[in-house]
Amino acid sequence: HLDDAMFSCSELIRRTRPDVWTVFAGEPETPVTTSWDLSCGYGDSHALVAQRRQEDQEAFAGTGASIRHLDMLDGVYTSVSRRAADLESLAVEVDRWLSAHQNDWPVIVLPACAGVVVKPGMMDRMMSLLTALPRRGSRPPESPENPSVETRVGTSSTSTEPSSGLITQGAIELLRKLKHSLYQRRRARAQRSGFAVNGDHLAVRDTILNVVSQRGQAVQVLLAEDLPYLWSQTGDEEVARLADRLGILAEPHEWHVDREWKYARLAHYVSQLQVMDPGAHRLSRSTTVPSVERCWELNLHTHELN
Repeated sequence: HLDDAMFSCSELIRRTRPDVWTVFAGEPETPVTTSWDLSCGYGDSHALVAQRRQEDQEAFAGTGASIRHLDMLDGVYTSVSRRAADLESLAVEVDRWLSAHQNDWPVIVLPACAGVVVKPGMMDRMMSLLTALPRRGSRPPESPENPSVETRVGTSSTSTEPSSGLITQGAIELLRKLKHSLYQRRRARAQRSGFAVNGDHLAVRDTILNVVSQRGQAVQVLLAEDLPYLWSQTGDEEVARLADRLGILAEPHEWHVDREWKYARLAHYVSQLQVMDPGAHRLSRSTTVPSVERCWELNLHTHELN
């Protein structure tokens, strides 16, 4: 999103002058008004996205980083079909970037996906069983906000439906709607404890890990702990789950933050500072900006992901 890199990786940006991609920087073709737009103080998606793009440009001015805004849609704006197309486009763009840096030992920094975990429910397990049956055709992954993306490391970014001889497409759609409704209830309960893990972050992380695994190229991957989600729940447990799933070790690192530098950059994200920490307003003072940024290193090139 248009703030995540500076929120979570200011020291890497300050020290390394990286390429920074904001994946979900697009806007709906026809402006819409959501509760998110209103909470940020804007009347519709067009006004908010335009403001956030400008904030991001200002925050990075003079840093030496190369920034790129992709036109994929934030979870609050997307649909099932649009999310599927966006993740496929993201996979293509990352594959091209990796090809261009084939001999450079590229480093990719992805979200660790800190935050309160929304635990899977009975419908998640049922849908997993159904999609493991003999299948034909294809379907797009579900939106991370409506409901959670099911992109998995070691698989393509789209999954397939069971054969119509086993279960009808209509029944699958009804099950999806029920799963979505139950997911939203679980997410609302989880949010009582703080920010839940952001589904958009999960979608980006797992889509790009999938690209890396398919290429078999030597790539260093860092998982950066997400701010402000880390204030609700740190990234330790999520990273441990991911590492266990991949059968690898995740090596922790941390950097001491130049808090004045970071605060000066974060101050440009006017539309986000209050909604990202509405109670304590810790992003609005240099003394309460985190003094340390953490990440975990995954040396995926020596392992097969599945």
